[in-house]
Amino acid sequence: MFCVTLTGGIASGKSAASRFFSQQGAAVIDCDEISRSLTASGGEAIPLIRTCFGDIFIDDMGSMDRARMRSAVFFDDEARLRLERLLHPLIMDKAQERFRNLSGFPYALVVVPVLLEESFWAISVQRILVIRCDPLLQRERLRARGLSSGEIGAILKIQEKLVWHHKCDDLIENNGELESLESLVKHYHRRYCIAASEWERK
Repeated sequence: MFCVTLTGGIASGKSAASRFFSQQGAAVIDCDEISRSLTASGGEAIPLIRTCFGDIFIDDMGSMDRARMRSAVFFDDEARLRLERLLHPLIMDKAQERFRNLSGFPYALVVVPVLLEESFWAISVQRILVIRCDPLLQRERLRARGLSSGEIGAILKIQEKLVWHHKCDDLIENNGELESLESLVKHYHRRYCIAASEWERK
């Protein structure tokens, strides 16, 4: 199946864009959603997290304590790499399984956080769509999520090292209202439907 990767930095609007793509009829595979499932109570990653990081990173409900883990990994490169090595293969396996089982959709949209990008390309991708926004707006959105200035700075410092925006085939600048984003998604959805149809005929 024709595959589009949607990627971008934190708080750039990936979730809203993927929701609009889904409403248009694309098959959406969200790696963030897969990650949340893996780290929820009973998730496959919980025993590994407990072994690798300790009980302190598992909350009373049996899920990964996301706030505690975020504070730990964004100020400790070694801890971040350990978490990535633990989670990324599991996420990729689930994403590939979902992709293989897709049928009846014009194309697949795989939503990939920027930190997952380098390990993602086991799935054949025909287009890379990047979504980004103004850095000041990005910080404003992160503050609205309850992140501290220190956490925001640490997250953005990591993402600034990555050159994901140079790899894209298509680009969405998400600095306006949701209506503007929805209009751009509809534009790209039409393009991808045409491209997918042509690709299928090859």
